[in-house]
Amino acid sequence: MALIFPKLHWECQVELINDLQFNGSELIHFLLEHNNASLLYINKICNAADVIASFIHYRNGTEKDVALYLENCSNDSDFKEQLNLSLLKASELGKTHCMSMLLKKGADPNSKIKGKSALHFAAESGSLPTVSLIVENNADINAVDMDGWSPLMFASKTDNSRHIVKYLLDNRADINTQSTTVDSHTALSIAISNCGLKVTHLLLSHGAKVDTTYRDSQKRSQLHYLLKSREPLTKKMDLILLLLQHNHPVDCEDKDGHDPLYLSTLTNDLALVSLFLKYAPSNYNHEEL
Repeated sequence: MALIFPKLHWECQVELINDLQFNGSELIHFLLEHNNASLLYINKICNAADVIASFIHYRNGTEKDVALYLENCSNDSDFKEQLNLSLLKASELGKTHCMSMLLKKGADPNSKIKGKSALHFAAESGSLPTVSLIVENNADINAVDMDGWSPLMFASKTDNSRHIVKYLLDNRADINTQSTTVDSHTALSIAISNCGLKVTHLLLSHGAKVDTTYRDSQKRSQLHYLLKSREPLTKKMDLILLLLQHNHPVDCEDKDGHDPLYLSTLTNDLALVSLFLKYAPSNYNHEEL
């Protein structure tokens, strides 16, 4: 038997609504997807958190709608938990104004899902207003997820987020945090591995140190990462030179017995090979060269 919700006002076809089976959350999703939902016309038939999260997720609910519902929600423990989940979703989507309302209602800026906080999501999404809002609401700027990654490390994955990297550094983010995975990444190693020249220089200017001894679980160095990257050589050259100038060894072998100098020969770029030979030790010898 189809469910009919009294006192609900909508502009979509009543017959279509009545022909479908809905619980409260599913009804909200349906209305949102059809751009006909407004909390002004919903008489508390749905779970409060379902409504908030749905409006945030589908981006069709207005801030006025979210504010209205928040004003009329109960503050029980279940709602508090859902409030935190809504904050995490809003931070992932960069819904700054909705986040502000959720925080004022009591959402915990340090709540997490699968180890990631709102600041992790905001830093990864590349939204500076979202990042600054969370930080200004006393978020732990050095919180780490289940792999030991900090917000700074997520932001360091791309040059497009260098403004967020700078903001986090200016607010005393720990530049030397290491992941707890076997690869023990830092913000700098992440930036270099992703060919982020601008973020790399920014991190170096704030005191990050090039770790020429870094090796991952496959014994790959930072030069290995760069040489195996699919990025064009023109984009990688400055970073390669930077590492060589910091005395990064060219003869360190990975688990397959390949060192950076050998990998440079596979590019068929004479200038690159010549650069590596310039920094090679005098006793360098590789069987495959």
